[in-house]
Amino acid sequence: MPDFEQHTARIGLSQQAQQDVHPVREVTKVVKNQRKLSRIAPGLPLSSEDLKLKVSGCTLLSVLGRGGMGVVYLARQTNLDRYVAVKMLNSKYIDDHEFVTRLTEEARIMGAMSHPNVVGCHDVIRNKSGVFIIMEYIPGRLTVKDLITRFGPLPERYVVRIMRQVLHGLAFVYEKGFLHKDLKPDNLLVFWDSHQPPRSLEDVLEDPNFRVCICDFGISARKQDLRTKLTDFGNPDFIAPEQITAPEKVDFRADMYALGATSYFLLTGAVPFGEFEDPQERLRQKITLDCPLDAMPMPKGKVLSDGFKRILRKLLAVDPDERFDSYAAFRDRLERLYQFQQTRTSRLWGLLGQHLLNWLLASVIGLLIAVCIGMFCFTQYWRSQIAPSDESFCSSLHFWQNSPNGTWQLFPDATANNIPTLLGKRGLGDMSLNTYFLPRQILHGDFRFLGLGSTTLSIVDVSGTSLFKIVVSRNDSNFVHLQVFAERREIYVPSPIPLKTAEWLIISWEIQEQKVILRLNGEATCIGHLDHKLGTWTFRVDDINLGTLQIRRLMLNSLKSLY
Repeated sequence: MPDFEQHTARIGLSQQAQQDVHPVREVTKVVKNQRKLSRIAPGLPLSSEDLKLKVSGCTLLSVLGRGGMGVVYLARQTNLDRYVAVKMLNSKYIDDHEFVTRLTEEARIMGAMSHPNVVGCHDVIRNKSGVFIIMEYIPGRLTVKDLITRFGPLPERYVVRIMRQVLHGLAFVYEKGFLHKDLKPDNLLVFWDSHQPPRSLEDVLEDPNFRVCICDFGISARKQDLRTKLTDFGNPDFIAPEQITAPEKVDFRADMYALGATSYFLLTGAVPFGEFEDPQERLRQKITLDCPLDAMPMPKGKVLSDGFKRILRKLLAVDPDERFDSYAAFRDRLERLYQFQQTRTSRLWGLLGQHLLNWLLASVIGLLIAVCIGMFCFTQYWRSQIAPSDESFCSSLHFWQNSPNGTWQLFPDATANNIPTLLGKRGLGDMSLNTYFLPRQILHGDFRFLGLGSTTLSIVDVSGTSLFKIVVSRNDSNFVHLQVFAERREIYVPSPIPLKTAEWLIISWEIQEQKVILRLNGEATCIGHLDHKLGTWTFRVDDINLGTLQIRRLMLNSLKSLY
């Protein structure tokens, strides 16, 4: 076995040259084209240097990412009118004729392959601007690593679903004579054809169009060319041990190990042997030991099934001979686990099925009945606490919370058959009813505004916030002016209103859950719509800035009793 330090040094140099291309998600740009007025293109706007680039048959739209291998652009392929991803290789690779020639040949071979779980390669273009790889564009720019970042470790059933698709892609590529050699969560793109980010794992993995695509074959190799590419390495957290210790012996089982390490990461959010903070110690453990699955840092309350643990144990064996000897054997074992999970879910519902459904149905019905009875009793109790509909709130000051600036007066109005009347004079502060009411009620009463000035009549919630208010102003003895506000929005009402000083104005508020209907002298005047459903409410008279305000016959009735 070669010296360990030589291996780690070689890995370090390789990693520096093979940095990941990190997508840019924070910025979007509106890109105009011939077919549509505008379209949102993900990524960063093109710089002045990017605009100078010429790629035959393609119009560059935005920058998707930058990394050690080069820059990735979103572009529109004009002759086929489709979106593609264009990777421009770093300038340090352009002069490597052997590398470019091999890349061109492999890209054309990969372009001839079509598989839903492999990002297709359409062409390689070389011109004065550089070397460009034209690839299939996967909408969403979402990787399986992003799923962990957003939603945390995945449940086993979702990891199995992702593994199945990656396995199909790897097996297909291997049948065509290639290995990947750098499989990791960053290189697994998730098809997400939506302008909105996913809100949950279910949005992505339960989507009928869910698809995982393997990308970035930058260090991939033909099976017969492995001996000529011994200096190519992938991410040390996910590559197989033999890629470090015996790269000349690497075969398809190295990609199996990488898929196992990726699955470990999806389940836990941590890399295998991640408990060792020193990178060299982590590599030392990797090349000498099987991955200790019994010590996996699983989320609290989550346990792996025995079947899945057996699969992971084979994938993450340090000895390649202990892994699956073919993709067919791997696929057969994983497919049996997947089908078992599917049938187990169906069988569980079948066993619990009818009995559980009947029990739940009876429980829900009983709960609904109890809630309805409780609501009815509460409503009856609530309404029993307010003044009856044939009694005026003006019959007693006990219905009111008096202003701290003075006390309203209560007296019989001799001109109105001794009807109890409240009288408030200029300078008194707020006065409100001391009881709160439910919606679907009508509050109505007679109001007389004596002298010049203004006052405000409000419907307020429990916090005292005005929901619907009327500002009444008198500038002469024959008219009053009204301003009506629903929350903070002013509502148009005909104004001024003819009303002599001695006349009464009948005002009624029909309080519904999300609107208030105002009537003056029995005529509907305006409707105020509220932004939120109304809970409980009460009536308040704000500062009196006119001579005298008189109120009589202020009563509450339910809508049912009036209509």
